[in-house]
Amino acid sequence: MLSFPRHVFICLHAVLVVAGWVDSLFAHKMEVKATANSAPASAAAEPEMIPVQIEAWYEYGDPADAEWWIINPAGREVARGRLDPETGQATLMLRIAMAGDYKITVDDGAGHREAVLLHLDPHLLDFSPVGVQSPQRNRWLMAVIGLGLIAALTAAARRLSRPSNPPEREIER
Repeated sequence: MLSFPRHVFICLHAVLVVAGWVDSLFAHKMEVKATANSAPASAAAEPEMIPVQIEAWYEYGDPADAEWWIINPAGREVARGRLDPETGQATLMLRIAMAGDYKITVDDGAGHREAVLLHLDPHLLDFSPVGVQSPQRNRWLMAVIGLGLIAALTAAARRLSRPSNPPEREIER
């Protein structure tokens, strides 16, 4: 029968547990992009209305099927909707009555939520497109953190698997 030292079994178990835990924590991150354009000429009747496009996807490129909402600088919800599940996009005409940061939140209902702040000013309606995107995760940093965590747990498991009082060896003379 194949026999493994106890510390090898404990270390292997720790690595498998941590790998599963880290994988479930960082399975995929949702990313959000919001873009506002100046109002088209057809919107001259309502000058403070501007088109806003919201996009959300998971870091591997799949579009997010998610709900979105926008909070104005005063803290009130001014728009709410759902992204197209096939494209992960939504376009709306947003009334901007005050300058400031509009918080756009996207939530897929399965534990992925991301928010971005889009700065808009109703007095600067003839502007170039304004956009913001959520920060992307550094994959190399995540790999280093994961390997460091595995190494630390392996060292802890080895330390715990050693007997506290090692037997004394007889010295041969």
